[in-house]
Amino acid sequence: MTCFLYGVSVRGECIIRRMTTPGEVSPLVLQFCRRIEPDAEPLYVPVAPLGGVPTNFCNLVVTAKVARDGGEALSGWTIWLNPDVMIEAEAHMVWRSPTGDLIDVTPKPDPHSVLTRVSAALIRPQHPQQASSPG
Repeated sequence: MTCFLYGVSVRGECIIRRMTTPGEVSPLVLQFCRRIEPDAEPLYVPVAPLGGVPTNFCNLVVTAKVARDGGEALSGWTIWLNPDVMIEAEAHMVWRSPTGDLIDVTPKPDPHSVLTRVSAALIRPQHPQQASSPG
């Protein structure tokens, strides 16, 4: 019996197990993140999805948010966990507001997938040549 992204009940039936935000930056999550971006620190980013925009199109949504409200787009990874099954990193983009706050503004198709209302994010470190010039 194959149950991809599902758990298996005692009776051998497939049961749904959702991918969700890790509840903590455990040693497993930290080790996984270090393999993707060795110089980045995992962090939790508040989720405040915009209305009237497509789900899962972070590049489109964040780019439009920057054009409308300023700030900048930061790319990195969203970390998803299905305990005892798998951990995954999904390429993602978040908005840094003009005041420096990081916010995940992209709606998800399943609003329950981010139960804690934060994204576990791994933002690529900005190197000096990538950093925005002050002004």
